[in-house]
Amino acid sequence: MIRSHRIIISVIAIIIITGLLIYGSLVLNGNNYYLISTGIILTALISGMISFEKGRPTAAYLTSIVVFVALAVGSRCLFAFIPQVKPVAAVVILAGVLLGSQAGFMVGNLSMFLSGFYFMQGAWTPYQMVAMGIVGFLAGAFLGKKHFKSERVRVVLMAVYGFFAVFIIYGLIVDINSVFFTLGNDITLSGVLTVYATALPFDLVFALTTAITLLLISYPITKRWARIQKKYDFS
Repeated sequence: MIRSHRIIISVIAIIIITGLLIYGSLVLNGNNYYLISTGIILTALISGMISFEKGRPTAAYLTSIVVFVALAVGSRCLFAFIPQVKPVAAVVILAGVLLGSQAGFMVGNLSMFLSGFYFMQGAWTPYQMVAMGIVGFLAGAFLGKKHFKSERVRVVLMAVYGFFAVFIIYGLIVDINSVFFTLGNDITLSGVLTVYATALPFDLVFALTTAITLLLISYPITKRWARIQKKYDFS
């Protein structure tokens, strides 16, 4: 019953967020991006709170989300001097795997918005928030709370997922903003392909960084997280 309730809430939230993105791009022409970003955050927060209420989250669980958001923001800002080499997606994926799909979406959503104050906010911010939120959500759905032959198998699967999720999902969604910004109302197939081809090397670097980071840090973090869960008796 709780699972079906959460699915309904998630679908409604996705519809609202998609509507906000379309409205911001086609009606507002990329302006008032703070308004769209705020709308996305509020939608995510309200839907998350409704679902959390059914699951009765503990203070430790909510604190864990805050910790992962801080880690994601810090990891993105720390490597600001190297274009696209950012471990932020790896942290978001770990949050989704260890805390669950909804937490993964929240961490991805909030981390891109908050780190945007360091990198500069813009019309691209809502797209980054939604894209990274989806990456975290799907990580929890496909890799969280599932049994694998060994933890190392899950590490490899996380790295593979991280590469393709960032390269395909994140890249496709974020580059939609580039299409609107570059082509305006003169959107053609050749123009869209040109925009995506230009962004391809940047998406590839980001995807490789995510996969390598997950291979390096996911196993030790997962082991330590399991000990923390056992010590403080929360999941």
